[in-house]
Amino acid sequence: MASFVFQDIIENLQKDGVIFGAEYRKKDGTITKINGRFGVRKFLKGTGSSSPNVITVWDNNRKRYTSMIPENIVSLNAYGRKVRLISSKVLQPNDFNKG
Repeated sequence: MASFVFQDIIENLQKDGVIFGAEYRKKDGTITKINGRFGVRKFLKGTGSSSPNVITVWDNNRKRYTSMIPENIVSLNAYGRKVRLISSKVLQPNDFNKG
């Protein structure tokens, strides 16, 4: 059985430019969902760069950029699969659920 490294999944999403779903824990502890995509440049102002400690994506539902702390991401939905994160480092194969 193989494990999936979180960074590899993020790099694939960035490279492919696919729309994905995510659930993440906000600073106040509530869970929120986004329907996002990497690589949207249309609405950038300034340099378009942010802290290396956050992941910045375009949120299609809210029509704005959203920054997420990787450790606070609870799950990702992409490529027809849902991945529930154990940590932001390594995902276990039995955490892949179809649909």
